[in-house]
Amino acid sequence: METNKEKKLYFIVSKKGGVGKSAFAYNLGLYFAQKDYFPRVVFFDADTERNNPSSMRQLSGIFPADQLAPLTFSDRNGIFAREKIENFIELFGKSEKRDVAVVDLGSKTSDNLAAYLSDPECTEAMKVILEFYCIKVTFFCLFAGNMIDDTVPDIEDFFSKADILSGNKIIVNNKFFSRDSEQEKIAIALLEKQYNAGAINFQFISETASKETIGQLSTLINNGVNIQTKGLIPLLKPDTNATEQERLRIDTANEVIKNFWNPSLAIKLKVRNNFEIFSHQLNKFIL
Repeated sequence: METNKEKKLYFIVSKKGGVGKSAFAYNLGLYFAQKDYFPRVVFFDADTERNNPSSMRQLSGIFPADQLAPLTFSDRNGIFAREKIENFIELFGKSEKRDVAVVDLGSKTSDNLAAYLSDPECTEAMKVILEFYCIKVTFFCLFAGNMIDDTVPDIEDFFSKADILSGNKIIVNNKFFSRDSEQEKIAIALLEKQYNAGAINFQFISETASKETIGQLSTLINNGVNIQTKGLIPLLKPDTNATEQERLRIDTANEVIKNFWNPSLAIKLKVRNNFEIFSHQLNKFIL
């Protein structure tokens, strides 16, 4: 990515908690870490609902310290301040070191941003700044099939705001929460058509994985481990008195771990793991 090209600003948003936003942010960080222009990427954790910002902690093993920072759009009294976000975008526009900025917003901060963008004066101010510094904004909105009544209105709200800013709109369908129902497929198709949006399927780990598997992986990630360089983590072992069905379930979980966390093994077996599929989908919208 050349410095004289258009700058990219990515917002990861969801007014609903527990939809996999932090997991998506982690994978997006891994995605950028593989790019030649990675040194020109900066990641901001604006999830102010947490005392210990999760994205900061999770990405500490991927991003150098000078490419990872906390961010707040609130004043000293904890009230959302429009000048904070406008100053942030302007500083990013002026930066000679960074061409790509990713901002991970918490549910409350996402709600505040949507309210800010509901004010025509605010959207006009942001448009002026974005155009002056040649910044293209993209909204990644999380979709969770088991919370469809919450996530669809959320996405509609942000996408209508993105249209005002001439921004890109990406639906992130978290397959971990998917029921693969017709209702989900229709909802995503309608959002794509109505807002001329893109959509990617995000499968961080198979829904067949056990709670023990998910717990082990969550511990690694929350401790800031870069799983792309970690290699195989200790595999799960069935109890001596495990049934055949339980052993099969654990074998399946182990295959998920091997194929996701060990890219070299996946290449050797000519298997496209979850992260490779994720990266291939993102390439359509980011490259």
